[in-house]
Amino acid sequence: MNRAFLTAAVVGLIAMLGHANSWYQLDSNQTYVTDFSLQPGEVRDFDLAAAQPLMVGLQTDATQELKRAPGKNYARLTQRGTFNDVATLIGASRQFEPVNGKLDFSVKNETSVTLKVVIYKSAPRPSK
Repeated sequence: MNRAFLTAAVVGLIAMLGHANSWYQLDSNQTYVTDFSLQPGEVRDFDLAAAQPLMVGLQTDATQELKRAPGKNYARLTQRGTFNDVATLIGASRQFEPVNGKLDFSVKNETSVTLKVVIYKSAPRPSK
């Protein structure tokens, strides 16, 4: 085996530590919230206690074929009671402001296939 391959393999294994048996990979600044599967058109609700703004995001297990498919293929994370949302096929996050000390969310699978979804949170962006 060549050295570059071994280096890449070791780096990959190190990155996976702490996420054993998981299909997703979170960055070091992201904290796991929950994960689940969604059938096409299915909606799942969850909430987070929050005294201040939080970055909240999602990742999916969308295939390359789905990524290339025509049409609107999204998993949509919506803050209930507001017009704030983020729609993505692969993964995205945004900052959400709590209402009455919590963040209420819905996640909808707007594709034609079942998706695995992981939800994560992180500290808000610094103010400019």
